[in-house]
Amino acid sequence: MPQAYRVKKPPRAAPLCGVPPPKRVTPGNFFPWCDSAFLVRQSSGQGWKQPFTLAVLYQGHVYNIPIRYLESSRQYTLGKEGKRREELFDSISSIIQHYSQQPLVLIDGSSSARVHTCLLYPVKP
Repeated sequence: MPQAYRVKKPPRAAPLCGVPPPKRVTPGNFFPWCDSAFLVRQSSGQGWKQPFTLAVLYQGHVYNIPIRYLESSRQYTLGKEGKRREELFDSISSIIQHYSQQPLVLIDGSSSARVHTCLLYPVKP
């Protein structure tokens, strides 16, 4: 009979980022510890068309990406309206799952510089 091996889970973020995350995330310590950390939060005042925002930390900058709900298809998409091509998702969790394996394009609002990262470290608000 084969012997069962116990797989040890790595500690939460310390070995991956070098610094453990704070016990509680507040506006003052939001994402200070590693690139590709992310959270989904309710959008402020956008209503049902943009119910959530995906906040991603990369190279010391927090990128706030709107998550829009398309009533016609009953699906979600990322970014502002008016894009030629939109990738559609059935749920918020399917967005996270997809971009944890495929790079997400992050666009700096002031310089329009583009960088790519995967969603690696979920953070609870």
